[in-house]
This record gives sequence, C-alpha cells and structure tokens, in this order.
Amino acid sequence: MKLEAREPVISLMLAVPNAPVAVEWYERALGAGQLWNLGSVAGMEVEGAPFFLAQPEKKDWGSPTQVGATTVRVELFCDDPDAMVRRALAAGATGRSGVTDHQMPWGPHRQGGFVDPFGHIWFVGDRSPLRPFPDHGPSPQAHAKSLETSQIVTPQFRITDARRSIAFYVDGLGFKVDWEHRFEPGFPVFMQLTRAGQSIFLTEHADDCQVGGAAYFVVPDVDACQREFGARRVVPTEPPENMPWGPREMVVTDPDGNRLRFASPSTPHVAPNQSLQPDRPSAGGSRGRSTPR
Repeated sequence: MKLEAREPVISLMLAVPNAPVAVEWYERALGAGQLWNLGSVAGMEVEGAPFFLAQPEKKDWGSPTQVGATTVRVELFCDDPDAMVRRALAAGATGRSGVTDHQMPWGPHRQGGFVDPFGHIWFVGDRSPLRPFPDHGPSPQAHAKSLETSQIVTPQFRITDARRSIAFYVDGLGFKVDWEHRFEPGFPVFMQLTRAGQSIFLTEHADDCQVGGAAYFVVPDVDACQREFGARRVVPTEPPENMPWGPREMVVTDPDGNRLRFASPSTPHVAPNQSLQPDRPSAGGSRGRSTPR
C-alpha cells in the first residue's frame, strides 16, 4: 500500500495510571474520540487534534499523580475554549485559571485552564497563537499553502426557523455564531457561523436564496466528524464512505433540507473485498453517486 505524503504532526502521549478509566474520562470531559484502543495504550483526538494515553510499564516515566510533579502542560486550541473548559470542570477537572482574554503582541488571546484527574495541566485557548506573528511573517512555503487552503467563498443557506437552526448547527455540529443582523426586532435574521475555521451564512430572508442548498466542507478526518456529531445526537444522512474519485465523504442534512457534505482524503476504512464501483442512478432520475462532485 502506497502511503500519502503528508505534513509532520507533533503530538504527545500522556502517562495515566489506568488507561481505560482515562479514555472514558477524556471522552466525557472533552468530547474526545478514539482513534484506536489497545487496552493499556490508546489513540484519541479532540476535534481532529490527536493525542495518546498509556499506562507506563517501566519506571522511566509516570503520571503526574504517581511522580508528584509534571514538566509539561497540554495546550489545546479550539473554537470555543469557554465551552471546552466548562465541560471539563463539569466532568470533575480542577479549575486552574478562569477563561479570560489575555492581551498578546498579536492581539487578544482567550484562554483558561484546568488540571485533569490524572494530574496533567491543560490550557485551553482560541486559535490565535497558531497564526504566524506579523513581525516575522510566514515562510514562503507556508504563505503559499495558506493561499491554497484559506476559505474565500462563503456558502449561504436559507433557513425558516432561526432558533431551530441555531440548535442544529451550534449544539449539533459544533458551529459558533459569529454575529447576527436584523433590520428591526422581530425581522428575519442573517447570521454567520464558523466551525474549525470554515464559515457559512444562514438567512431567513426569503429573497436571498431557496431552501435545499448544499455545501462541501474539506476536513482533516471525516470519521472524527461523524463521532463528534454522533456524540451530539446528529445522525448523518449518508455515513462516511470512500468515493471512487478519491475522497471519503459524509452528508448531514439540516432541518430545512440543506445538505452539508464533509470530505477528507480517503482512508483504508474499506474492506479488501468491498466494491468501490459507483452506484447506478436511481430509476426515478435523482442524481446518483456515479460522477464526482
């Protein structure tokens, strides 16, 4: 099997006294998903960011609760640090610092922290430290890649009930409302929502567009999205599937019938004897999956 060339990933492995207990806690406290689980060692991810857990077999390393100290703190960058810290505290983490805005050279950085039950210090903040600081600027390679991956078109969906749509997109899919606009109180709303750096517009204005739209979101791991959405009780219309034209795709449909297709590079989730032949168009003439989007 030929492996794709991808960018390096720096991650960390946390020493814990009981890996199964730790896996359950991180799932409950941070909404983490399992990449794999070997019992005493497990791979996990939070919104696509991987980390690992292990019960040390040798005495050359150990969990902070066992050795009485820690030399590393975990930095987690996400879209909603307030919600992430609240969830961890509700699951039994110890508060270390409240989530507040810190004035940094590049601008405000919102961050707070907690200590998990295994002694690891977590600081949870927004994504601002991940961007190159303007005084130094990105490398030519990084600048070229940013031009390739930056979103320059914003999809717009027609909705008929803002309260219902906000519940679906925010509580169900993990979007965050950036702003809302109404010409007068009680008038139709126009709003922007963002999830993992990808923004959409939702509008109640009948003249803006019609219901039943569609948008295509490229994400690092579509299966991680499915696990996240499932934990929020959202069931995909079409579960993740490796497509003949390359990517692995999943479809979620909102309450108004708008279709959100999430895609990532194909992964070896398909059994060796499973056919990847495209489906035939249905007899009713609806669009099948026989041609790339």
